[in-house]
Amino acid sequence: MYLVGIMIFLGLLVGTTLISATLITYIDFPSIVVIIGFTVPILMASGLLGDFLKGFKVMGQKENSFTALELKRMLIANKLGITLILLSGIMGTIIGSIGMLTHLTDMMIGPSLAVAVLTSFYALILTFVLIPIQAKIKAILITLE
Repeated sequence: MYLVGIMIFLGLLVGTTLISATLITYIDFPSIVVIIGFTVPILMASGLLGDFLKGFKVMGQKENSFTALELKRMLIANKLGITLILLSGIMGTIIGSIGMLTHLTDMMIGPSLAVAVLTSFYALILTFVLIPIQAKIKAILITLE
């Protein structure tokens, strides 16, 4: 069901974005690099990257195969991942805005601001993908207790 829900979410997201602009307008590789580049190293530094990735396995299982301790670590990693992704989005938007403001005399405010905001947009999309994982891990933990 997770995959179906995410596919419906992404379909609606693409549909609503196509109302305002073309799909290519929403694609910005540097923004994706900022999100991943700021999130993954901190997850690695915390020692929770493996637990974060295990959270995706939980969504594909019908029956729980993890211990309560593993689930708690996954929950902590998921919360950290969501926080880092959102902070990365804000950081990318600030960096992009500073870059835009330094070239304010170029009169290219619109496209530059759009690129600056895309990082926060990507962060929100990833957060929507991770929140159901967090909810399922919490639900499994409640069942175990």
